[in-house]
Amino acid sequence: SVFGFTSNHNCWFNCTAGSPFSGVGDVNANPLFVGTIGSIVAADYEVQGSSPCRGAGVNLSSFGVTTDYGGNARPSSGAWTIGAYQ
Repeated sequence: SVFGFTSNHNCWFNCTAGSPFSGVGDVNANPLFVGTIGSIVAADYEVQGSSPCRGAGVNLSSFGVTTDYGGNARPSSGAWTIGAYQ
């Protein structure tokens, strides 16, 4: 843990293997944001269908979370997409 907390199931990109950011279930790959144009990331942080973040997150529906940042329904079962958007 770093700074006294542990953070798991995140998508890191260009982090050194074994860095303090490594956690259980983390994905260390390009998240393939929808708004990516070359190396510039636009304001759209939804991920493409082929993103390694799809289906790699934890389902939080048991905590009352039912929608993503855009107001779209999150699934009640199965793994979620890592990030603010389903």
